[in-house]
Amino acid sequence: MIPRHGGASPPGRKLCISALALVVVLAALPFAADAEIPHENYDLASSDLDTVIALLNSSVRSSEEALRGFYSEDLEGATQYLDRVGAVLVPAESILSDIEDVVGSYEELNALLPPFVDLYGAMETFLGHETGLLDAVASIVSSSELENLTGEALVEALDAIEAFNSLIVQMNHTIDEMLVHAHAIDGLAFEDSTPFVPNDLVELIEQLRDKVDKMLTDVQEIIEGDIPWDGDISFIILWVSDTSVHLGESIVGGGYVFLSGAFAEGHAAEVDMDGDTLANVTTGSAGRFAFSYPVPIDETWLGAHTLTASAEAVNGTVASEPVAITISLIPTTLTLSADKALLGPDERVRLVAGLKDAEGSALPDFECSFVLDGEGETFVTDDDGSADWSWTGAELGFGSHMASASFDGMIPYAPSASGAVTIQVDIHTNITLTLFSDKLRPGYYIVGDGRLVSNDSDPMPSRQVSLYVDDEFIQYARTGADGSFAFSISTDNMTEGAHMLRASFDLREPIWRYSEAEEGFVILSKTYMDYPFFPWIPGWDVGFGDIPYLFFGENAYYTWLLVVLGVAVAVKAMQVRKARRKEAVDDGTSPEEEGMPEGILAEGLDMVEPDRAPEWLPTPNEKVVWHYNHMISFLRRRRRVGIEDNMTHWEVARLLQSLGYPENTTKNATILFEKAFYSGATMSEADVILMGSSAHMLKRVGGARPAG
Repeated sequence: MIPRHGGASPPGRKLCISALALVVVLAALPFAADAEIPHENYDLASSDLDTVIALLNSSVRSSEEALRGFYSEDLEGATQYLDRVGAVLVPAESILSDIEDVVGSYEELNALLPPFVDLYGAMETFLGHETGLLDAVASIVSSSELENLTGEALVEALDAIEAFNSLIVQMNHTIDEMLVHAHAIDGLAFEDSTPFVPNDLVELIEQLRDKVDKMLTDVQEIIEGDIPWDGDISFIILWVSDTSVHLGESIVGGGYVFLSGAFAEGHAAEVDMDGDTLANVTTGSAGRFAFSYPVPIDETWLGAHTLTASAEAVNGTVASEPVAITISLIPTTLTLSADKALLGPDERVRLVAGLKDAEGSALPDFECSFVLDGEGETFVTDDDGSADWSWTGAELGFGSHMASASFDGMIPYAPSASGAVTIQVDIHTNITLTLFSDKLRPGYYIVGDGRLVSNDSDPMPSRQVSLYVDDEFIQYARTGADGSFAFSISTDNMTEGAHMLRASFDLREPIWRYSEAEEGFVILSKTYMDYPFFPWIPGWDVGFGDIPYLFFGENAYYTWLLVVLGVAVAVKAMQVRKARRKEAVDDGTSPEEEGMPEGILAEGLDMVEPDRAPEWLPTPNEKVVWHYNHMISFLRRRRRVGIEDNMTHWEVARLLQSLGYPENTTKNATILFEKAFYSGATMSEADVILMGSSAHMLKRVGGARPAG
């Protein structure tokens, strides 16, 4: 069963207005500062609304220049200014769409954009009419320059006159439309001001009317006096303003009667449709006549028809060429829009339907149908031709919902249907992603963590997060009790350069919304020492017979240099070892125990990269401390880092950073150790993985300078 909708009384609702897609998004912009939404939300949108006002004022300036182009017959310049109008209306519509939810209760602002869009459309129509009109005038003037008008030239002249008169009527009708829209712009108010006046729109449009009337007078003089019509011929020209007419509209047209070399003034003529008399007329000055016949709202008039005009002459009846017209139902447009396509259980969605005729006028009190998820109901449009419905996500239920509306048609209006609107109801989720370091050496690990939550803060435990590198699936990570997850990814098979790590919530039930997060990282280039270091020693081709050449060949000094350096290193190592033993004897300690940090001492210190902490450690806290102590021992014994017994863990971190160890990795390891050893916080197995990965990375960094 479809939930009851708000608005007009049952059985139905009214369909909204929207002849243009640009207008639909304006269901709410603020005109009043005392609107229903909180004042701080208005402050958020006010700068955007100021931008919209500036854009619309820019469209007024460009429209004025386009109208001046129409008047001066500079159609290329007029086209350029019209393009500017369209260019500024697009971002204005986009801004209004973006802030719709913020200022949704300022309902009066839904009238802000339509007059500008409608004026823009009418001006484009006028541009097309004027282009055709100037072509027709050029053809008529060309005919006036001939010595005698016969044959094909006569046919071209008659066609040009017919087109010219038809376009004159259409241009006057378009001018009427432009005046309506210009007055609407003058009447727009915004925060008790009228930001779009003063302007010259109305004055410039009225000048176009004067220009059209003058062109009609000038061309009639050419037709009557300047064209060298054949004095022996008689003809009738018949034209209509539009060959497509709707029920309830009028067939508007006219023509000329030319008999035996002269335009017949005060002569009777008859206009027939399909052989039946449609109108009886009498010619005026220059043999011109006009007629207007209202088409009744009668479905028997629908279809194709043929019009002809005839008049009696001395030599018999003279008839015009037939003119074909089509009478059809008035087209309608039914729209259906939703203010959001994705919502959570507590969010609300509003659907608005609108029914309009071909002129964009609202159609009230018409019965239409609304269907949601296969269940239908009828509604009746209100005074604005609209209807609306509203539900929360919980009322609709989780999953995808599809809505549509249709109008079956009613004489004189044609049927129409809206497009389908899809609404998805689910629970919002969000992934955060952090890398311990975004710069890695080949062979190191991508180490980081993240968190998956719903409703912005609710942890999502026991969920799998998919990890991708450059859109290639790598592994899954499972979230803990607080929604956090950790990962360690080998870079062994990755190329040098920039890469993208993506974490996404792929494996989810329909009630959860998809989410993802991305972080970039770079694998740095390997740097090799150049020739002549081993094994790229000159003259040695890997054969055992070439070994003596290393010591006695042309480049033997390289080998002896390495030998001397090796001896010097060995001597220095012995001196250091001897000094450490002496210090140990003085302190009464074993040199193997000297310098070991307090706490849980690591086993197997000879291991450079232990896989995991010993199983006999009962808690994650002790395992984190074990990894930290093992790392400190390794750095002191193997890397010869001068870590003193009286240093705090943060002093050790600063020392490692000063020696060039990665800053982020050092901080992460120190923070984890502090939490595990000092804070009393309960650590997780994910924390153990992160600590192990950080320690592993610091032990593999070999570029720090020796202590002392």
